[in-house]
Amino acid sequence: MVEDCKCKECTCGKMSMDELIRQVEDNRKPFTEEIISDYQFLRRFNEKAEPHLFKWHVDSEDRTVTVLNDNNWKFQFDNEIPFYMKKGDEIKIKKGMPHRLIKGTNQLCLLIEL
Repeated sequence: MVEDCKCKECTCGKMSMDELIRQVEDNRKPFTEEIISDYQFLRRFNEKAEPHLFKWHVDSEDRTVTVLNDNNWKFQFDNEIPFYMKKGDEIKIKKGMPHRLIKGTNQLCLLIEL
C-alpha cells in the first residue's frame, strides 16, 4: 500500500485526497423511498450503489426498522460488531445513535417506522 493512500476499502494505494473528499461530500442516497404514511416508509437499497454512500449517520428521531426480504447485508451500531440482517428482524434505533449499513449483493428492502 502506498503510504499516502486514503483508500479504506480495497487498500489499492491509489486514492488521492481529492477522491476522498469527493466521497465524503457525496450526498446521493443509495436507496429509493416510498412514503406509506406520516410515520412509515419503505426504503429499497441498491446493491449496485457505491460503498462510500453507506455512511455512518445518526437519525433525528427514534425508529424501528423491519427487514422485509432475505439478503446478505449487515447492520452496525457504533462500537458494536456488525451483524447480518434477515427477513423479519426488527432493529430499534434510538435518536442520535450512530449506525450504518454494510452493503450486500442483492437489493435490501426495509420498512421504517417512526
